[in-house]
Amino acid sequence: MKPMSFDFHSRRSMVAARRGMVAASNPLAAQAGLNILRQGGNAADAAIATAAVLNVTAPASTGVGGDCFALFFDAATGQVTALNGSGRAPAALRLEDLRAEGWDEIPTDSPHAVTVPGAVMGWHDLLARHGSMALADVLVDAIHYARDGFPVSPVFGAAWQNAEAWLRTRPNTDDYPPRRARAPGRPGGAPAGAGAHAPGHRRGRPGGLLHRPGRRRDCRHAARTRRRDDA
Repeated sequence: MKPMSFDFHSRRSMVAARRGMVAASNPLAAQAGLNILRQGGNAADAAIATAAVLNVTAPASTGVGGDCFALFFDAATGQVTALNGSGRAPAALRLEDLRAEGWDEIPTDSPHAVTVPGAVMGWHDLLARHGSMALADVLVDAIHYARDGFPVSPVFGAAWQNAEAWLRTRPNTDDYPPRRARAPGRPGGAPAGAGAHAPGHRRGRPGGLLHRPGRRRDCRHAARTRRRDDA
């Protein structure tokens, strides 16, 4: 596969369709949304299926660790409703605690810079309000690509190669290329808290086959989990 070039000089013919359309940055994600529409699902169902596949194939753009926003147009009533699935600050986190650590501002790579994720609850809420299918049904393609693998796109292949040195130093990067190296005396993998990776692995290169077991677990857990107020 050719290296990624961000100097675009191309044209595309306008896409037209009569029974529905899905737009996404990754064709596998758009295909997942179309698959839901072909099964009789509506726009809410298809949007979640698309976002879930992007969670696997393009995790830096959308993911279960982030937020979820949606505008839904109801053709029957002509009404547009908005969903705000943005993350919130942790309930137990206090400003005094952060200042006690000597911080005037939160570092961007600190766990405290991350809000409580709102994406998965946003999926639940969107389906409850406007969907016609179960969450387990719309996550089928995302689980498939996470389990069986997907070809890495040129954009993310280039991004992962550029971030390889940074990923080597980070914990909890098992789902990201290159593959984590086994550490002596630790049959489970690398030393705790260290992102030790084996360089030169093809799986993160453009066109390489990448599996995301962590995202598979996330999606399967989300599919099985009911909202607390529905239980």
